Amino acid sequence: MESTVSRISPRVTRRSTHRSRLRAGIASATALLALATASSAAAAPTTPSGLQAVATGPQQVSLAWTASTSAVSGYHVYRNGTLIGTSNPNAASYLDDSSSLVNNTSYSYTVDAFDATGSSAASAAVTAVPKAATANLTGCLNVPGSGHVKLTADITANSTTPCFKFGSTTANSNLSLDCQGHTVTQNGPADVIDIIGYTGFIVSNCVFVQNTSGGKVVKVSGGSYGRFVKSTFRSPNAAGLDGASLDIESSPFTIIGSSTSTQNQGNVFDHAYLEFHGSADSYAGYNSSVQQGNTSGAAIYVAQSDRTSVVNNSIDGGYVSNGTGDNGLDSGIMLYGPNDKLNVNGNTVSNTYNSGVESLGSLQNSQLKNNTFLSTAAGGIVGYYNTDFSFNTVSGNTITHSNHAFVFSATYNTGFTAFPSPGFRVAYNTFTGNTLSDPTGSDPSMRIALLNPADVPAGTTVAATVTGNKLIGNDFTTTLPTPLFQPADTTASPTTSTGNLCPSSTFIQCVYGKPMISATTATRRADRSYTLASTIDPSGGPTHVVFQLGTTTAYGTNLETDVAAGPAAQASKTTAVLVAGTTYHYRVVATNAAGTATGLDLTFKP
Repeated sequence: MESTVSRISPRVTRRSTHRSRLRAGIASATALLALATASSAAAAPTTPSGLQAVATGPQQVSLAWTASTSAVSGYHVYRNGTLIGTSNPNAASYLDDSSSLVNNTSYSYTVDAFDATGSSAASAAVTAVPKAATANLTGCLNVPGSGHVKLTADITANSTTPCFKFGSTTANSNLSLDCQGHTVTQNGPADVIDIIGYTGFIVSNCVFVQNTSGGKVVKVSGGSYGRFVKSTFRSPNAAGLDGASLDIESSPFTIIGSSTSTQNQGNVFDHAYLEFHGSADSYAGYNSSVQQGNTSGAAIYVAQSDRTSVVNNSIDGGYVSNGTGDNGLDSGIMLYGPNDKLNVNGNTVSNTYNSGVESLGSLQNSQLKNNTFLSTAAGGIVGYYNTDFSFNTVSGNTITHSNHAFVFSATYNTGFTAFPSPGFRVAYNTFTGNTLSDPTGSDPSMRIALLNPADVPAGTTVAATVTGNKLIGNDFTTTLPTPLFQPADTTASPTTSTGNLCPSSTFIQCVYGKPMISATTATRRADRSYTLASTIDPSGGPTHVVFQLGTTTAYGTNLETDVAAGPAAQASKTTAVLVAGTTYHYRVVATNAAGTATGLDLTFKP
């Protein structure tokens, strides 16, 4: 028995060991799968919330939601579980405007967010029931409740009261106005159309003409989840008119052509103004805003708003410098503060008397990215008068044929109420990857200044709070002076480079990008020593360069040199005489204030 046991025991042991290893392998694989799943889930975007679906017209449902908190590529929109379209990452909204929708039928909608890692979980489902038109309009009319109406004739409004008044101070829901291409003309001092207190409305296929100052062509107050599509706002007066053609007041989630879907594009503002006043989570995008001939103002005006997006608009201000005075639009986009968490992205503004984007008052926690400013005389982005420009990110903007890239200033007067009072603040902003080319003068690329110091009363101190700003990897051309600060910081010691132009002072903080390494070579010399060389772009800051050399990837020998701030340059060091027939490893390590870049491991054999 003992012999039998002794023979069987090793087999049992081997089987037991094999099974243990198998179980351990399965457990390990399960753990890895769980880890991968958890990692994938963690990497996926967060789920959009607050989805609203409003039947805004016959065969139309307007969707809006609170955006994912992740940086996303876009949103999928599902009707009854079937994907029907996508919305771009800047537009948390979608218009389901399809002939496949059947009126008086209930539809269920969900959305999810997606990026390169995958999609989020679907939002909670909501339902909407599109309904047929309830009225045809041939003249002025008040519509106190819900309704889906069509305009069947051109209308001219001459009265002192609104021609169309949709809703009242009480809550209303589900309005659509389809002008079917007809023209609504304002000839009187009153608004032509007032939309009041609606949750869910859509205005489409209209031509609005503003002939007189004072009243608005369309004014929206209260309510939420509104949309304008395929409509034109026009003033035939080449000098422009005082007042907005479209005025959005205190109406969150109002959308002006917000989706990549073609149904939601095509609004045109021709010699007309678009104004957002106190609007939260509203969106002006994908319009063709042609704004030639105005003497002041802006094509898009955002005042005292929170989370309003102005995205992918094209604005031509019509300014031509011919010595006759102001004969064009002052600025393309006006931000009249206090404004917070704005998104101004991907707009093109050209031919303005002053700037591409002008901020008056306070602008904080906002993104001004990837805009193109061409022939905006003073600068691409400016802050005037009572400026408080703080905690903003300004990146990827291209400024061409302008005097400055950026101007931030204040003007002292008796009503001066800036931060602090009297004074102005430009603080804790990040400027990265912006370019200024073909400048129109020799002024500084960035100017931070009090515009009228001679007007300041004796004994009065104007505080310029300029601190904590970062300039990273901007190219303002080396032909221009460094940023100018007035009142000047007497400790400033200006330096110039292709990456950043900053004084070396406590008045502004300059942060450089990591160095970039390219074209690394090893060239043999007559005595079997080698010249190691590499092209180093210091990215704006002085850079320390180390050539590491050795017979293994542990290297062991460091040959050190430095590259000054400035354009890309070749760094090189010469080795000692090396052993013939031996393989040598080498690489380059470059370090500046922003961090360290490490080159590839390369080899040669003497």
